[in-house]
Amino acid sequence: MAPFALATLHAQVPPTGGSADQPPIPPPPTPPAAYPYPTYPYSYGYGYGNPNPHLAAAVSFPYAFNFDAAGISGELGGMVDHNFFGAEVTYFGSTDQRYSVFDSSGDEVGHFRTDENITTVEFAYRYFVPLYRNANGWAPATFYVGGGAGAGFVDFGNDGREFGFHSDNDTAEPAGELLGGFQFNTGHGISLRLGYRYVEINHVWQFDHRANMDSNVVEAGLAFRF
Repeated sequence: MAPFALATLHAQVPPTGGSADQPPIPPPPTPPAAYPYPTYPYSYGYGYGNPNPHLAAAVSFPYAFNFDAAGISGELGGMVDHNFFGAEVTYFGSTDQRYSVFDSSGDEVGHFRTDENITTVEFAYRYFVPLYRNANGWAPATFYVGGGAGAGFVDFGNDGREFGFHSDNDTAEPAGELLGGFQFNTGHGISLRLGYRYVEINHVWQFDHRANMDSNVVEAGLAFRF
C-alpha cells in the first residue's frame, strides 16, 4: 500500500517551473553584448565603447623653451568616440630676467629685472587614434593631434616704466596652438600623457614695441575619463 501511495503522489507533482496542465517555460536567451569591447575601464574614446558624450579632463605640466617658463595646464570637456571638445587654461611663470637699457649712442644707461607671467584661455580640440589593440580590444597606447584658439594675457612683473617703456599687457590678445603626443592607458579611466605643443600669442606689448610671442613646449601629465 505504501509504494502505491508514493507512486500516486509523485504522479500528482507538476514539473518544475510549470503546472499540472502546462509544461515549464524555458529561460530567455542571453542578450548579446551592447558593444564588442569592454567599456570600463579602457574606454577613453578610442573608437570603441559607448559613443555617447562623456566627461573628460587632463592636467599637464608644460615647459616653454622660448619663454624659459614652466607652467600648469588644465582642460575639461567631453569625449565623443575619437574626439575631444572642451576648454583649456594654461599658465606659464617665467624666470627672472635682466634687461639692459641703451641710449641713442649705444651706451648702457641702466637696467631692470622682470619676469613674464603668461596665461592662455582657449577652445581645445583633440583627435585620438589607437596605435594598436590587444586581443581583448584594449588600446593601451594612442596618438593624438589637435589645437586650440583663444586669448593670451602677458604680464611683466616689472615693466621698466622708469625708462619710459610701455610693456604691461592688460588686454586679451589672439592666441593659438598646435599640439600632438601620446597617451598610455593605465586603467580605470586614467592615462599618462606625453606631448609637444607650439604656442603663439600675437600683438603683445613687449616693452616699447608690439611683438608676437611664440614657443616650443614639451609637457607631461595625466588625462582622466569619467
